[in-house]
This record gives sequence, C-alpha cells and structure tokens, in this order.
Amino acid sequence: MEWLLEESEIIQENIKSVKPRAVISVRHPLRRLVSAYRDKYLGGLPLDIYTDTYREKRDLLESWYTRWYNYWLPALISSGRVTSERLYATYNNHSSSFGKMHDLITTAYGDSDEIEMLVKKFQKATFSFEQFVHHVLWTHELRLPDFHWLPVFNTCHPCYYHYDYVIHLETAMEDVRDLLSLTHIQNPDEYPFPALHVTKQGTSSDSFYFAYIPSHVMQRIFQIYALDFKLFGYRKNE
Repeated sequence: MEWLLEESEIIQENIKSVKPRAVISVRHPLRRLVSAYRDKYLGGLPLDIYTDTYREKRDLLESWYTRWYNYWLPALISSGRVTSERLYATYNNHSSSFGKMHDLITTAYGDSDEIEMLVKKFQKATFSFEQFVHHVLWTHELRLPDFHWLPVFNTCHPCYYHYDYVIHLETAMEDVRDLLSLTHIQNPDEYPFPALHVTKQGTSSDSFYFAYIPSHVMQRIFQIYALDFKLFGYRKNE
C-alpha cells in the first residue's frame, strides 16, 4: 500500500532499528467477491457506462477492451449468452498453454470480426451477482480463476512462507498500529494512515448480495475458500 511506503521523518528515525517482518494482508473471502463484482462487473450496471469519464472519476486504468477480454466476454460465455464451442475447442487443444483467462480468450477469438459484432451486440449487457458467482465457479473449473477471486492461500502460499503478522483489511488501521507497537517503533500513532471504512462484520449491502444465491452454490464457494476461512480466522456468517 502506498501509505505504508510514504517517506516521513518518523520512518527515517525508526527504520534502522526495525527488524524486517513478513506481513500478509487479507480480506473476508465473500467480501472479496462483492468487491470484484462491484469493480470488474460494474455492480450490475450496463457495460457502456465504462467510459473514459467513468474511469477517470474512479482512477481506473484498464481500457474498455481490456475489461472485455479479461472479464466481460468470458462471463458472457459462462452465462450462455455467447456460445462456448470455440472456447472449449481451443481449451481442449491447448489447455496446458493458458495461464490466464485472457490468454484463452485471445487465442480463441483473436481480433476477428466476430469480436466487433459481439461488442456491438453486448455493449449494454449487464451481469447479476448470481451470474458473477457462477462465473467465478466456472473459471475455477477451467483452472483459470482471475487473481481478484483466487484464494489467498493459492497466491501467498502461507504453508511455504512464514508470515510474522496477518493484517485483516476490515481492521487494518488497528492491526497496523499493533504491528508497529510490536516492532517497537516509537510513536506509532504519528504515522499517516488512510481513512478505512470497512468493518469486521461487513455491511448489510454485502450480505444482501448473497441472500438469493442458492445454498448448493454457496457450498461450492465455501469449498473453494475453505482454507482462507480457516487460516485467516474468518467465519462464513460474518
């Protein structure tokens, strides 16, 4: 985080006396899914709202076509709105060659005229949260989940690397201050922290997203993130 890297007189005074520590930051798995949906799938708004003005107001760097190849076209396929024959044919012939969904999509479709036809047809498409959750499961079945919903266990390998501290995003300010105190940094309260408004219990709006997800689908989600729940102290009903 940029605010942890900010140079200040306080940091300069203390940095030489601090022993390096390995820190991992985590977030409740279900809240990560809601965040990914709001960001990458515009919270259910039509795709054509993703204009330059929309991006500039939110400091988003990804172009419309980057989102199209990485997120929207794959989700149109997983939801059945775009036929999947070409994608599965490519996947079955070259499955070991793909590290990301983007690689599979660009190999299967390239810059063909069909892409422009699909863009024109679906530029006002929307994605419900349930469609997004099914898409997440679909990407896991293909072994090509996006980083934004890949379990932390798979990205940070906590069984192989020793982390001295775990910072929960829901209580990040308190956790970081505790970390600074434990490392014997003087005057930790003088560090400039951002204003975070995430609670340990989440929000009613987060819970609302999952209210209409079928129980058997939720069980599959819990299975995927089982180790994240267990290792980082989260409960399913938080």
